[in-house]
Amino acid sequence: MKDDLISKASAIDIVRFECGEWKGLAKTIIKRFEQLPSTQSEQTKMIKEIRRWINSGNRGSADYFIVDKIEEIINKYEE
Repeated sequence: MKDDLISKASAIDIVRFECGEWKGLAKTIIKRFEQLPSTQSEQTKMIKEIRRWINSGNRGSADYFIVDKIEEIINKYEE
């Protein structure tokens, strides 16, 4: 279930809808959800890392290096 990410906002909306008469419980659960840290998918991490390398100072003078590095990053996340 590690890769099963959900939106905090969606979870909060469901709690608000489902807890109707138990407003105190809903508030407690919502507060706990709001305190949870946001999480990024592995794909998001990979994309950010690729963008960092695409926009690096090596761009233009060594495009082959950038392509090799991108391939290395993709391979790391495919494992």
